[in-house]
Amino acid sequence: MDKTQLLDPQCAQLLGTRMQQDVPVLTAKWQRRLEVLKNNVSIFVPVEERRQGLLQMIVLLARCLESGDMSAFREKSMALARLRAAQGFNLKDSLDEALTLEDLLFHWVSDSGGEKKTGVLEAVGIVHRVSHWIVQDISRVHVESMDRNMRRREQESFTDGLTHLFNYRFFKEFLQKEIFRSQRYQHPVSLVLMDVDFFKKLNDRLGHVGGDQILIGLSRIAQTNCRITDLVCRYGGEEFAILLPETPKEQAVLYCERLRSTIEKNLFQVRHSPEDIHITVSV
Repeated sequence: MDKTQLLDPQCAQLLGTRMQQDVPVLTAKWQRRLEVLKNNVSIFVPVEERRQGLLQMIVLLARCLESGDMSAFREKSMALARLRAAQGFNLKDSLDEALTLEDLLFHWVSDSGGEKKTGVLEAVGIVHRVSHWIVQDISRVHVESMDRNMRRREQESFTDGLTHLFNYRFFKEFLQKEIFRSQRYQHPVSLVLMDVDFFKKLNDRLGHVGGDQILIGLSRIAQTNCRITDLVCRYGGEEFAILLPETPKEQAVLYCERLRSTIEKNLFQVRHSPEDIHITVSV
């Protein structure tokens, strides 16, 4: 990283040297200030574990300032931001931690500048730059987390939780679009509905957990025996829907027979069942 980003490398070196001498004091003050905030952080991180994290942060900051190369500190800052997010910190808790450090360092710089306050303004500028980096990293991590959560919720709204196939909601929307496309361009499309024969008896014999394992195995077979352009969905219960674009009725009938035969020949392994399970389906 370019040393000019520290505004004044010589001042940064002096600041890092002084900071290394005051690491225990700075760590203790930082921790006390965080405790005064009375947030819910203690629920997520034990006191000693957090103290060690703060200590490592200040030690690394001091070393990087002294060397003039802040790349290692930037990596640590991002790693800490990700760790805090994983530990359950919300954005406010993470920013409290960063801004409390900034305030602490501002006071420390002012108090340790001596009577002539030598280099105080330059040191304050460096502290401000470091704080900006930390806040930037925290904000970036939380934005990434929000994006992931939004994508996950969107995916969950269209995905069956058991089989991880698309669910009825997605199937309904996709079917409408595919029918419209088929009618507009005069291309064939076929719809296959499949359900497990006597599934209630299977559930009674194997239990709901065993029945779920049968459905999971069945969904995998259906996915394995379809084209990349086909859509396999869990329609509901033990029923599955398979949409076959660009497939006329004759080819769809052949596909159904091939799928039915494959399932009939397959033996399903169910946990806690002494024997493999044989099932049939209707399509």
